[in-house]
Amino acid sequence: MARAARTLSQFHVAVDELALLNRELSQLIALLDRDLVLARAVRLLTEDFGFHCAWIGERANVDGVVIGHTSGNRTDRLYGLTLRTGCGLGGKVFAEGRLAWVNGYLGSPEIPHDYDGEAAAERIQCMIAAPIGDGPRPAGVLLGGLREDGGFGGRAAAIVETVAERTAQALVAAERARRSEEAALFEERQRLALD
Repeated sequence: MARAARTLSQFHVAVDELALLNRELSQLIALLDRDLVLARAVRLLTEDFGFHCAWIGERANVDGVVIGHTSGNRTDRLYGLTLRTGCGLGGKVFAEGRLAWVNGYLGSPEIPHDYDGEAAAERIQCMIAAPIGDGPRPAGVLLGGLREDGGFGGRAAAIVETVAERTAQALVAAERARRSEEAALFEERQRLALD
């Protein structure tokens, strides 16, 4: 009986967390500014969901993604770092286009260890990453990390995947808004020139 009550309690906590996440992500879409969207996505993981640090790498070219938005970092070694396709957890997720995580990052046999120096400087123990956007050409990668022993599982996966999906949606909306603004500006310039 106590076990059933504990499971029910955990379910309610998870539902409440996902409801909060959905409200926060709806605000993301309303921002309609690419940089604000990306900055808010990493802060959402650290400020609202307990990740110690978070990063977003945006597609630079076919060679990988460049980390341009961070939250919770202890050093500046990750900002501007290019995660090459297939290298490290972020590069692996970018190449494969699917969520992945490692518990015990530095010793994990599941990933290439190209960025161990940066992970060690940040004292990262566990890391999770999800592609931003789907298909063969994601827009980037969202990564989250913990500095203590433990592990990620279904709850963390659901949060990171949802944030990555909604970030992708917000980026599409921001790009549409930017194009509409440029078109309106162009039309106004033409009208003024004709007048």
